[in-house]
Amino acid sequence: MRNLYIILGLALVALIGVAVWTNWGGRRFAQPTPAPRSQTSPAPRSQTNPAPRSTTPAPPTPPTTETAKVWKDTTPNGCVDCHKVKEGKDYTLNAMTRRIQGHPTVQAKTVKECMTCHAEGSFPFRKVLHVKHLKNNIFIDKYKGNCLNCHKMAQSGEIVVKGLEG
Repeated sequence: MRNLYIILGLALVALIGVAVWTNWGGRRFAQPTPAPRSQTSPAPRSQTNPAPRSTTPAPPTPPTTETAKVWKDTTPNGCVDCHKVKEGKDYTLNAMTRRIQGHPTVQAKTVKECMTCHAEGSFPFRKVLHVKHLKNNIFIDKYKGNCLNCHKMAQSGEIVVKGLEG
């Protein structure tokens, strides 16, 4: 089981790395730009003999509404952005614990409060929550099973749980 978490962690890091490398803020890194054409230059060369290209990266592209949609964090507060009262139903963390058979009565409102018992031991959150969420049709269908609903990359590059950073 531990190997599964290692593989999932590496997959998450690889996924974020690919996302950053290919499209960070709507621009590509190391994207060649066409060489400037002078006023007296002949017509463009054919595909068999293309003009040399510059290896200088393209200047940054200003963010647009489309790139802002891709990178907008819809759950900046992590758990509590999903686990709240919605449409008259109580999905708060406290309400969810009442649904777990054998779970003691608690008044936890944040993931940090949950970690007082679930940091390690028989039911560590890193195991319990991944299993529960990744086997949950609501999390998969509505939230697309996206790791970034719960996790984010810290300034140090470390993947952290929203609400537990710092």
